[in-house]
Amino acid sequence: MVKLEKRKMYGDAKTGIKAILHSFSADMRANRKRFLEHMEEYNSMNRREGFRIKPEHIYPILTDWSKEAGGAGAYFFQDLWAAKKIFQNRPQRHFDIGSRLDGFILSLLSFMEVTMIDIRPLTQQIELIWRA
Repeated sequence: MVKLEKRKMYGDAKTGIKAILHSFSADMRANRKRFLEHMEEYNSMNRREGFRIKPEHIYPILTDWSKEAGGAGAYFFQDLWAAKKIFQNRPQRHFDIGSRLDGFILSLLSFMEVTMIDIRPLTQQIELIWRA
């Protein structure tokens, strides 16, 4: 019974988790090699001891080479347009209802305080944000 459940979970070598882990491992090995080559190159060019990369101080994220740097989500251009308008008009205060902290409000915080009105909780205390 246990063997059947294991077989279902892991699948065969072509379709199961083992196949995914195998391909992931190959990518990880390649990314690890690439990271170590970059680290060696940096250390060979670096002339200042205080700026050397030491193995005990690194925590490489080896999957970053295959990920996108981000994208323009659904509200990206709208948020950018509105933030420019607010910046041009320079109001004394901005009361924001329902915008996302990591989108539009973040753009505004670069040049002004924001009073944030939202039914969603904000668990972090962030300078320049006031809760109404």
